[in-house]
Amino acid sequence: MKGTGVYSITNKVNGKRYVGSASISFRKRWKEHIRQISGGIHHSKPLQRAWNKYGEDNFVFEVLATCPKEYCIKLEQWFIDNLKPEYNINPTAGSRLGAKVSEEERKRMSERGKARGADPEVRKQMSEMQLKRFQDPEQRAINKRIANERYAKESERIKNSERLKKHYSEPKNRERLKNQAINSWSNPSVVDKIKKGRKKWLESKENRIHVASHLIEYNKSAEGREKNRQSAIKRLSDPDVRKAMSESTSKLMADPEFYKKNREACAKGVRTESARKKNSETKKAQFKDEKFRQRMTELRYSFIYEIECPDGSVFTTKSMNSLISERGFDSYIIKKLNRGEAYKGYKLLSKTPIK
Repeated sequence: MKGTGVYSITNKVNGKRYVGSASISFRKRWKEHIRQISGGIHHSKPLQRAWNKYGEDNFVFEVLATCPKEYCIKLEQWFIDNLKPEYNINPTAGSRLGAKVSEEERKRMSERGKARGADPEVRKQMSEMQLKRFQDPEQRAINKRIANERYAKESERIKNSERLKKHYSEPKNRERLKNQAINSWSNPSVVDKIKKGRKKWLESKENRIHVASHLIEYNKSAEGREKNRQSAIKRLSDPDVRKAMSESTSKLMADPEFYKKNREACAKGVRTESARKKNSETKKAQFKDEKFRQRMTELRYSFIYEIECPDGSVFTTKSMNSLISERGFDSYIIKKLNRGEAYKGYKLLSKTPIK
């Protein structure tokens, strides 16, 4: 519904109509009528009451004539004089295009809109009407086409990006978005619907390539790597998350087929010279950090072992492998001691976890 001119909104039940003009575009004018009627604030009370009574399905939007925007009012007046539309409350055509609204009037309009939007009944009615409209395949196709046409322009994408950045730079807007997301994701039906939608969207190869290229580009950037790192640290600081990840990994690795594929993938990755070189450089960079070396040393030791010697003396160690160099034991003897079996007078008395 591009172009400018004169249109009508006709009641299919009784034939009554409303005539108006679109000085910008038919689509924009129709959307404005829908918004006002859905909110119960349409300037034509007869049309508002009829819409509430008969419902949206019993009204049709029709283009009567197209013309340049400077002739819209004259042409609208001609149609009003000849058709005598029942829903027009003013017999004289007029347009508010370019009209100046005082700050006081804007404030009153804003307060009225907020008051109506806070009413649960009005919100429910608006939600139902919007859902009904977007369940129509034809309407969804129109919306998709309009969005594609609009955001095909680089200038429009930049403009929209700047508008969103400005909007979410305010803490109250970020907090509102956060609360909306929490409420949505706490609803199982909403979560299920979102998952199904994502799965269906990713069935397209084009969409998968788009997502993959975006992620690769983001993860290559310093900002992306740092955000991912901080996010991982925050998640893994939660014991429940670590436990869930451990259980999930153990379950996967218990599957022989998955285990085999995993080992093959790992072996394939380290076979290449570039992969070995990259791993070596990463390890060297990590172990240059004294805090990292200390942390790795602490992680190596999980227990304190108390061992009795043949002469009756007792010694403790954090590493059973240290017995290989200190006592000349081999791995077979260490395994026996770990099972609680004695070997030539040596016996494991206790194995205490390090907290």
